[in-house]
Amino acid sequence: MNLYPSRSAGLLSWVTVLLTPFFIILSSLYIFMSPQFIQYEYSQPNFPPAERFTAEARTFNATETVRYVLGQRSLTDLTNLDVYNEREIKHLVDVEKVAHAALQFHALSGILIALALVALARKPLTRAWAARSLVSGGMLTLAVIAAIGIFSVVAFDQFFVTCLHIFFEGDS
Repeated sequence: MNLYPSRSAGLLSWVTVLLTPFFIILSSLYIFMSPQFIQYEYSQPNFPPAERFTAEARTFNATETVRYVLGQRSLTDLTNLDVYNEREIKHLVDVEKVAHAALQFHALSGILIALALVALARKPLTRAWAARSLVSGGMLTLAVIAAIGIFSVVAFDQFFVTCLHIFFEGDS
């Protein structure tokens, strides 16, 4: 028994369901990797004070670092901040590569989801599949976030090291 009205509707539904968690989770990068988030975090009363820098210098350095990771500053600009050692610079180069790939995948997944939903919504027979796909993708997103949350609480060190090994090479 075929659950989908057509093979293409099934494929488009699965594209939407499977890409939705990536799209939603990667969307948070635009919040967390912003100068506004840095200013918000640094302004919290329980945020530890800077030991080496004034509050203004720390905010500036953090903002410029995020701008480097987002591709808005050059490696020379980052190095000229004169706040990172060679190993930290190497790590930030790796972070920039991972962030660039993640943001590209975010854009691609958003485009694919939009195209799949438009294709599903065009025909009355498959219109309901567009809504079902979004709901299923949202539920899958919640399950993924819950699994990540549980894993990070139960075994944070292993979770952190696993993430580092997935996204970064060597000792950076």
